[in-house]
Amino acid sequence: SMGGLIVARFATARIRPVRGVLLSSPALRVKLPPGTGIVRGILSAIAPKLPVPNPVDPAKLSHDPSIGAAYRVDPLVQKTISASLLEFMLNAITQAQQDAARLEAPMLLMAGGSDTIVDPSGSRDFYANAPEDLRTLAWFESGYHE
Repeated sequence: SMGGLIVARFATARIRPVRGVLLSSPALRVKLPPGTGIVRGILSAIAPKLPVPNPVDPAKLSHDPSIGAAYRVDPLVQKTISASLLEFMLNAITQAQQDAARLEAPMLLMAGGSDTIVDPSGSRDFYANAPEDLRTLAWFESGYHE
């Protein structure tokens, strides 16, 4: 999800030419708890390294239970992110959405309509605003994040 956001942002920023873009459940919109908007700017400014929860329900990653089980025991899974990383991601989401029309390479965007890790409406909006001749959407209505 964060990797997909970075790729979407890179491809629409036109920093370097790309030949193709493949996005899988990109974090192009996230649902934040109520009140987060007010707190996030303050935290990013005064405590940028403060860890903030990165809640992922392993049962909602995939319909395959083994994916959630592997996630639970993976020592590389991060349960928190820094306040400054959260702010960076939210700014990148806004900019990627605004710049979707700047995409210059063919894109395949794959997303699950039942994803609760990221908000799948962000993928729909990004796709809708990308150049029509460069975009392909693989939408899995009952699909989860993975």
